[in-house]
Amino acid sequence: MFEDFEMHDLAASRNNENIDINREQLLLEARLDMLKTFKPNIYATVHSIGTVSKAIGEMLNIREAQFYLAGYYANFGILSVEKLYKKDTVLLPEERDIIKMHSSTSMDFLLQQELNIAAEIVYYHHEFPSGKGYHRAQKLRYEEAYYIHMAELFVESIIPKRYRPGYNREMAIEWALEGFGSIDRIISKERIRDIKEILDAIELPELGVIR
Repeated sequence: MFEDFEMHDLAASRNNENIDINREQLLLEARLDMLKTFKPNIYATVHSIGTVSKAIGEMLNIREAQFYLAGYYANFGILSVEKLYKKDTVLLPEERDIIKMHSSTSMDFLLQQELNIAAEIVYYHHEFPSGKGYHRAQKLRYEEAYYIHMAELFVESIIPKRYRPGYNREMAIEWALEGFGSIDRIISKERIRDIKEILDAIELPELGVIR
């Protein structure tokens, strides 16, 4: 699913010294297989977001192995709010607040696995560089969280809801990148352009997104 990437800083190296990445990959694959069997709709979303995150990471040459785990685990917490996630109508404000707890649930699971970097990335994977987002964090230690957010916005906009049709690819790309292109010091225009190319080319067969 992903290669054994080198760690990108000292903090990452210290955390990963005690982690067998190959074992973690096998565990992830087993959990995804179980999700596919028992919760196929949630699997399609979770796996597609992980696939898009992985493609972005490889294109940007992200060397932090736990980023690739985080891309797939980011939305495992949806299982704790499944009823609201599947709701056919627009969420009420209080329901949105409950849905937002899924990132904390995913983080807690990863902390139990001692995947501390993945846990931090997952917790902040709904942030924007402007400081808008679930936790209003304006400066992240791991900017990789932004790329998972882009992947999720792209995938979720493609999925049709009862209250709106799914977006086409062009609209989904625009929606996914809209909140990220205005602050060059964090994510450059060149990087946004490269990510746009990835989103324009990627195929997600679980969602019927093919070229």
